Amino acid sequence: MLKRSPSTPDPKIKKCCKVSQQTESMENTAESEEKVVLDYFNLVKIASFKKLNCTPSICQELVSKTFASALRSFYSSKKFKLSIGTSDPKGLMKTDPNIVYLSISNKKKISLLFEESIMIKKENLKQAIVQVFARFPRINLKLAAEYIEDIAFIVGDALNIAHDMTIESLRVYFHYVNMTGCRELIEKLSGNLQVLTLYFFDSNVDEVDESMSEQLWQAVSSCPKLVELSVMFDNDLILLEEHPVLMHIVDCLKPLKINYFRTNLREVKADRLDGEMEWLCSALVENEKLRHLNLDLYTEGCYLGDLGDGDDALKVLGRLDSLKISNADVRNAPNKWRSSLQKILPALSEHAVLKITGYCDVEMESSAYATCKTLNMYLKLSHQTAKSIKLRLSFCSHMDVATILNEAFVQLSRFSDFPGLQAISIGSWTRILFGNANFMVKMRDMLNG
Repeated sequence: MLKRSPSTPDPKIKKCCKVSQQTESMENTAESEEKVVLDYFNLVKIASFKKLNCTPSICQELVSKTFASALRSFYSSKKFKLSIGTSDPKGLMKTDPNIVYLSISNKKKISLLFEESIMIKKENLKQAIVQVFARFPRINLKLAAEYIEDIAFIVGDALNIAHDMTIESLRVYFHYVNMTGCRELIEKLSGNLQVLTLYFFDSNVDEVDESMSEQLWQAVSSCPKLVELSVMFDNDLILLEEHPVLMHIVDCLKPLKINYFRTNLREVKADRLDGEMEWLCSALVENEKLRHLNLDLYTEGCYLGDLGDGDDALKVLGRLDSLKISNADVRNAPNKWRSSLQKILPALSEHAVLKITGYCDVEMESSAYATCKTLNMYLKLSHQTAKSIKLRLSFCSHMDVATILNEAFVQLSRFSDFPGLQAISIGSWTRILFGNANFMVKMRDMLNG
């Protein structure tokens, strides 16, 4: 813990010290006290966070050594999320280059223990981050700012001061042309980094210095503990075959032993018009630890191409536990999708699951027909290949998804191709039984998931 300098006395500290003196006799027997374990600690407000000092308005840590030990144990055992950005999280204030929004939270899937946000001047950011690092030694860090370079350098300087600090997860949103600060930050965190998400706002990569781009991806590949990596571009970047940036990313992926990889980066060859994903196989073929591949293909004219062809593809796909494909064209089920999946599904291992996610923006009166058409395609693929497929469809929130699914299933059961078709509800999923198929579908509205 950082302490206030003796030259700047605080009346609150004096008051708390009196309390501490009154409990001096208790502190003498602190070693005999039973240890306190905090399963849940609801931290509503951190005065030290607000005022940029480490003396809370209620000096809990001075009251009892036992309680102070329990607090510090709680801080060190829990992972907290630190988010730094130049946009107001609540959307109430205009973006100001001299103002930074900094928030700390401890979020879980079910509950939110606490969340604390403040607006501070950029000149005070380093001091604030240093004191956050001193209190919370295990941080998941998120940087999302228009002026990301300055903030990345400030965080890097704070890391030089902090001790016993571990950051295992880093999420950065930035422009590709502004990468020096982020690269240096990744290099500093490389020893402990396990989860890394890089989200690029622009795709004007032709203006990027090639040596700087190469250094960025060399920094990523130097993270020995990296388990999950996401590389996303804001407008679904398409690069020509053997483009320098594409080659830098491929060279980065080759030595990594990651378990999970997500991307929407596509390659277009000189004799084709559609962006495809074939470049992945050569980049991931040597990674025997890869188990989850997540492909975002939301742009029109984006397909898998020959992802399922060749020895490299067989090795990559055969290792997977799950292949997730997110696309916006699940309703129309173009022949390019069908032909690609007919190659990909047999290449997957027996226990692997193909996860398809898409959005349906059709009108209510035609949504059941469009859903039936989609179910027809994926049910046949699952039956023909005896592979597991999970299809997740999202509709506009005003649609009755349960009614749409029931009507689609009625239409599907009338097809002579599916004699004895049955459906079983399993929670929010519906399993459709037919022949060799292992096919499940889940329909949801976009807002409530």
